[in-house]
Amino acid sequence: MRIDRLDRAGLAALEAAVRAGEPVCLGRSAARAGLPRGGPTLDELVPLCHAVEDPSLARWLPPAARPGDDLAVSVVIPTHRRRPIGLAALEAQDVRTERLVLANGPWTDGVRVPWSGHGSTRNLGVQLARHPYVLFTVDDALPLGAGFLRTLVEALEAGGHDAVFARQVPWPTSDPVTRARLRAWTPPPDDNGRPTSPPTGTLDNVAALYRRDALLADPFDDVSIAEDWRWGRRHDIGYVPVATVVHAHPRRFRELYTRTRAIHEVRAAGGEPATVPTLGALVAALPGVIGPDAPGALVAGGERGHAGGVGRGSGAAEQTGQQPRELEQYARPREGQRAAGPVRADGERRGETEQAAGRGQRRDRQPQRGGGEVAVA
Repeated sequence: MRIDRLDRAGLAALEAAVRAGEPVCLGRSAARAGLPRGGPTLDELVPLCHAVEDPSLARWLPPAARPGDDLAVSVVIPTHRRRPIGLAALEAQDVRTERLVLANGPWTDGVRVPWSGHGSTRNLGVQLARHPYVLFTVDDALPLGAGFLRTLVEALEAGGHDAVFARQVPWPTSDPVTRARLRAWTPPPDDNGRPTSPPTGTLDNVAALYRRDALLADPFDDVSIAEDWRWGRRHDIGYVPVATVVHAHPRRFRELYTRTRAIHEVRAAGGEPATVPTLGALVAALPGVIGPDAPGALVAGGERGHAGGVGRGSGAAEQTGQQPRELEQYARPREGQRAAGPVRADGERRGETEQAAGRGQRRDRQPQRGGGEVAVA
């Protein structure tokens, strides 16, 4: 599909194509026509595309399949609701994969397990995994690009980390508050593939890659939620903004309140100061539920910013404006090219292709797709 306008109808068409797994080319006129006021940004939309006609946007394309070391990753997805939407994208990766769906709800095509909280249930997935790397993700997250897993593994090894986590972008039709919070939680990459600002997020199992040995030596705590945050406090964690998943929820007040309260209880038990410590702080934070950067939206300590206490991105980094020590920034620089025609996610172009000087040879060979099956009981 080709998208030539990014008005509301164009955004809806883009989202429908991505959900259906249909490749999208973003036309040259799309960016020039402008975006709806308060709508998504180009760095949030281009990762959803397979190709772009404007070369200046190519830096935001998702990582494509490419030759490299033979890698194997176990993907663990707990679910109680549905078939995970990212299974086809995970099957198309350029590394070998096994996909372990830990099912405890109406969807039965997976490993049937009882739900015992976010920590213990995921520990069971680690025990079942066979490969040296384990990706944890969720049933409503969609990885972008056939090189998504390879990019995470390379960043993990380059930085010597115990785990790394990916960027999250909203769906094209997500609301402004969701977009603002995700942008702060996992910022976009700059021209060199590094975050444009320090992420307020910490390790996040929406899309996080671990060394299996590290998880076996130090399993997740037996907690109902925020198991990733507690584990990340004890380990060296990296953030990889060029590896992206689509993940966003509709903002329903009761669900937000219940989830946020549970997260804050776990984090407070772990010794972190409460982000919303008093009733007055709660009242001050409420405008941020309605709109980002609303007047009076305060975080703990009186600092103005994203309203504290709603969503998982309201931790110490948001309070101080500093990047946590463990959140080092890694990315893979893209290979520069100049050509006529759309730039595909694999860095090549349809039409006449001209390699930039000194950048090596054009790759005509594609790696085989990742093998493996969805594990069933």
